[in-house]
Amino acid sequence: MSMSTNYRSTNRRTASTPKPTIADKFMERVQLDVIDLRTRPDGEYRYIVHARDHFTRFSWAEALTDNKAIDVARFLFKIFTQFGPPEFLQSNNKKEFVAAILHEFKQLWPGVHIINGDARDPRSQGLMTRGNSILKNKLSIWLVDNKRQDWHVGLPLVVRTMNTLVCSATKHSPYYLVFGQHPQHNLALLNMLSDSKFINEEDLPDGILADASESEYQ
Repeated sequence: MSMSTNYRSTNRRTASTPKPTIADKFMERVQLDVIDLRTRPDGEYRYIVHARDHFTRFSWAEALTDNKAIDVARFLFKIFTQFGPPEFLQSNNKKEFVAAILHEFKQLWPGVHIINGDARDPRSQGLMTRGNSILKNKLSIWLVDNKRQDWHVGLPLVVRTMNTLVCSATKHSPYYLVFGQHPQHNLALLNMLSDSKFINEEDLPDGILADASESEYQ
C-alpha cells in the first residue's frame, strides 16, 4: 500500500520530543520484554518474559511456552497483585504489543488502569537491554556450571542473583531497595550446621544465626 506525499507542508506534524522516562519510586515504571529462546528450547518452554522496575532494577522473570499476550498478562497479574500495579508499563517492542497485554490484563483485573509507556527514551531502552543481557549471560553460566539444559529451573536462581547483587548506579541491591533489608545468604553456614547434625532450631548454639547475619553485611 502506497501513501500519497502530495500534501501541504503546513499540515505536517513534527515529531514530539520524548518525555523523560526516569522513575523516582518503586513500581512507578515497569519495563517488559519477551526473550525468544526458540533456538534453545527447554522441553515445552520457548520464551522468557522479563519485567524490570526502572527505579530499583528489581527483576521478575518466568519461562513461557508461548508469547501470547494472555500469557504475559497472567505473568504480570501475579506480580502486580503482590507489589501493586505500576503507573506505566513499557516495552522496547511495539506499543501494540503492550496494548494487547494491557487489554488482556484488564480482563483479569478490571479496576486497574495502567498507562502504555513511551519507550523512545534511549535511557529506558538501554536499561532493559542491559537487564536482558545480564539475565541471558548468567543463565548460560548456570547451565554450564551445573551441566544442565533445563534453563527454566535455573531461571529463578539467576533472577534472585540479579536482585541481590549491588547495582553500581544505585549503590544498593534491588532487593534492599524494595524490601529495606538484606536477603538471607547464610547458605554456607546452614550447610555447615547440617553437616554437624544440627537439624532442629532448639539444638543450635545461642545467637549463631544472628551473629552470622550481622557479620555478613559489615
